[in-house]
Amino acid sequence: MSRAPASIFNPELEDLTENERAWVGFLRLLTNDTDPSPRDDKKRIKDLERDLARKEKALAEAAALIILRKKAEAIWGRAGEDE
Repeated sequence: MSRAPASIFNPELEDLTENERAWVGFLRLLTNDTDPSPRDDKKRIKDLERDLARKEKALAEAAALIILRKKAEAIWGRAGEDE
């Protein structure tokens, strides 16, 4: 029976040092012991870009509201102030 070449996702652990085996274990935890396909990567990137665009819009809206509030306070004073 031939042996598969060592890789991060299918290592021949007996050929690795203890430190290397620890790193392999750590990487398996990070990747859920799977090798993501390029298609999954593209979908993840698209999802992240969509999420970033949504957050940028929310940030721009919040900044606009803060500016409008400051301008309104400068014109009419603070809300709730009795003069």
